[in-house]
Amino acid sequence: MRYSFVLLVACLLSACGADRSEITEVRERSADRTLEDTSALSGADRLGLNRPQAATGQNPHGDMGMMGEAGANEYHWDTPATWTELAPNAMRLANLQVTGQPDTECYFTALPGEAGGIDANLNRWRQQMGLADYTADEIAALPRKKLLGQEAIFASFDGTYGGMRGDVKLDGYRMLGMILIADAKAYFAKMTGPAAVLANEEANFLAFCESLHKGDSHGAGAPADAVHGAAPAPEAAAAGAPAFHWTAPEGWVDAGANSMRLANLKVSSNPEIECYFTMLPGGGGGVDANLNRWRKQMGLGDYTPEELAALPKHALLGQEGVFAKLDGAYGGMRGDVQLAGYRMLGVIATAGDQAFFVKMTGPAAALEAEEANFLAFCDSIHSAEGHDHGTAGAAPAAPPAVPMAELAPGQMTWTAPAAWVQAPEKMMRVVTYTMGAQNEAECYISVLAGTGGGAEANINRWFAQVGQPPLTPEAIEALPKIAMMGQESLFVDVSGDFQGMSATEKQSNYRLLGVVCMLDGQSVFVKMTGPAEVVEAEKENFLAFCSSLQ
Repeated sequence: MRYSFVLLVACLLSACGADRSEITEVRERSADRTLEDTSALSGADRLGLNRPQAATGQNPHGDMGMMGEAGANEYHWDTPATWTELAPNAMRLANLQVTGQPDTECYFTALPGEAGGIDANLNRWRQQMGLADYTADEIAALPRKKLLGQEAIFASFDGTYGGMRGDVKLDGYRMLGMILIADAKAYFAKMTGPAAVLANEEANFLAFCESLHKGDSHGAGAPADAVHGAAPAPEAAAAGAPAFHWTAPEGWVDAGANSMRLANLKVSSNPEIECYFTMLPGGGGGVDANLNRWRKQMGLGDYTPEELAALPKHALLGQEGVFAKLDGAYGGMRGDVQLAGYRMLGVIATAGDQAFFVKMTGPAAALEAEEANFLAFCDSIHSAEGHDHGTAGAAPAAPPAVPMAELAPGQMTWTAPAAWVQAPEKMMRVVTYTMGAQNEAECYISVLAGTGGGAEANINRWFAQVGQPPLTPEAIEALPKIAMMGQESLFVDVSGDFQGMSATEKQSNYRLLGVVCMLDGQSVFVKMTGPAEVVEAEKENFLAFCSSLQ
């Protein structure tokens, strides 16, 4: 049996707003694929580097379209003369290989937010090479090199490369990597291959990273014989049924939603004021981290734990959110301005595997007069499911989490129990099934960029959804584990009164089963919720479903 599905890929737009949108690709998944014996294959074959490449859309000038989509190119680079361009994919804006060296690969990718942070990603790379984590002092001492015109951290590791999934052992390998956090995005350039080959390619790798830039063209600075590459600026969010509705206060005007801002509003009496509503997968990095990022934007120091705990609460989408009011010198999204006498109002709430943000900035005196309107706007935001106000005050369905684009051989497969019923597509989910006599329980797969907020945050969010207190790190580490996607993955089984996203009432005597699988640059979550007796009857099916994921 075969399943068709659509992967909606979250990419990144302009720096001032960290815009994200979608590229749509249709693939087929086979639920009964037979796994091949890879023991006799080369490292490149086992890593999927030699699989047939999709058409690149490359034009005579070297500008590369992505997934066959036409459009203006946002990222450009110079490809070293001895390298070959491979087709980009959902995660790799640039995808390259040393010509004649199929065991090598180099790619450039961009993810929203901090994608787990620099330290976590560096140490994940080290784990891929069979190495222990860096200490904080070792990370601080790492050299800086140019990426996208800014100072980025550069690392080089030698060891036994385990691949993206840890399912290979390639001795004598080297990894070169660059990480930059800027403009509310995380940028990664990474190269792997035999150490002897990469020893001769480090200068090319650094030159490639230095050549990466944004803009409408390559400019005049590149050598005459350079081979140019480019990745497109992501298209606008796909049209679809609105996912959220709201009421704009009197005197506020629509500034035009974009791929990151589901609502984008201005105050007509003061063009310096802006207010927007956005959503990010996987907790968006966590409430505390985002509040402190906002404080940095205002030139302020981090909150203490006591100050965070004392912040007032305000409801957002039926969830208890945290409300912050900050006065200072606003540095903008990029820290490239200094607007003295400004104020920021913000509300953050989490629900399920998502984080919601409403943020307003402008001159402090003007925001003093608009605070009641800001809170009323927050109160008015609600799910569009089941009703329609028309096009005014509505946001299109938000793009889902970044999919698993790097799983060899490029597809995710599973086997669903025969009695499960596949449900219509839902945002943030790869697939959803319902089960039970009245389809009263559901199970879904979600794939998020980076760590998706981390195993601990997601598990404790699940516990909160059923009214249970959070687990300590030690208790999370002691949770049972099951094999999923080649990794030992944490398994959760918890019961209580369930309240999902935007729900106004709790559903008593519910049970939640969940599995968290952390892979390189991505996180896979499988979650089942429903009446306790239904979930109990489906538990073995759930575990078999998780084990079937490849």
